[in-house]
Amino acid sequence: MITSIVPWRRIGGFGPWVVSLAKAAGVRPAQLWAFGALPRAGFLSLARIWGILPRAIRRKSPFQIIDFFSVRSYQGVPTADGYRALWGVFRRSALFCAAWGEVKIFERRFGRARYAAILPHPDQASLPPEFLARIRSMPVVSGGADATFPYQLDRRHASRTGDEVEQIGNQIRKAGCPRWYAENLTSYDPIFSPLPGGMSPSPWRGSVGFVRTRPRRNPSDKLALCAHREGAGRRAGPQFDERRAVSELARGEWEEFAYLPQASVSLNHFRSLLRKHAFTLCVEGGGIDPSPKAFEALRQGSIPVIKESPTADAYRHFPVLVVPSWDVESLDRARLISEEQRIRTEWTEWFDVLERMTFTYWANLIQSQTDTRLR
Repeated sequence: MITSIVPWRRIGGFGPWVVSLAKAAGVRPAQLWAFGALPRAGFLSLARIWGILPRAIRRKSPFQIIDFFSVRSYQGVPTADGYRALWGVFRRSALFCAAWGEVKIFERRFGRARYAAILPHPDQASLPPEFLARIRSMPVVSGGADATFPYQLDRRHASRTGDEVEQIGNQIRKAGCPRWYAENLTSYDPIFSPLPGGMSPSPWRGSVGFVRTRPRRNPSDKLALCAHREGAGRRAGPQFDERRAVSELARGEWEEFAYLPQASVSLNHFRSLLRKHAFTLCVEGGGIDPSPKAFEALRQGSIPVIKESPTADAYRHFPVLVVPSWDVESLDRARLISEEQRIRTEWTEWFDVLERMTFTYWANLIQSQTDTRLR
């Protein structure tokens, strides 16, 4: 049996360990990303071959090989280096603009993608005119950082006024862009559509993952997992106050149904915790996007709980529970039990969830200029 041959719990778990060793040896993230080019290409080819198989065959398989959707690049790799530094939706764009520092624009001569992408500068009140001049009739994807768009809510960056946000919208319309897809979207303006952040890439697998078609769940008496980093290093700033507040709820009023680990856990332990809990509290940090935790929860069969926002509309493509705010009245055991019954009834085949997590699913929406809002 395939399920007895493939070491499911080991796949992907060695990644953080190798990265830690590389950093200890003085290997910079950009070097690690360059070293991993060949295996990344191999994993991506494997996922593409798997995707060619008939859907009926893939649905019956005990596992899936998925090229997960991703907006992020690998940590610390300078996007000003162009396509070789990119991954996911940015890498396959026809036109890419790196607007942090000196504005640089890169263009593909070959490929079928017909959309542009930009990593906008979070402290700039307008978009680069040289980029806007080249996007006529093309949809645009923006993101790649915790910084939000077009309103700036990440407290590490300068906020934008209502007039500045209106100016950005006018720039986009004047440029002839039919639709702007954004990670960490903070506006309901109809020119914008939200995108999920997706999975963060690894240097050797990119965003390709081996996943059970029917996640193996091990339910515990606690219904919701609260496992977010909140207080170390750069995460000690006020942008993580909401995470700290939810942790206090998990220690107090929510203790009956929420589990809060006492210390940081390994990736493998985190995944085992996800399988034990029906829900995962995906509290936003610097930005408002709940991923990669939300995507990691979904691939393990746990239902993400996220807060209402323009970005939340992208996650309504998946089985999620959306709450109006992170306060004590938002959740209780009875509601979680009821919501799990409803969601599991609506999503009887987890294969359908995994299909919506793929790059192909979201790329098709972008290239067809489809509004991704689901309410």
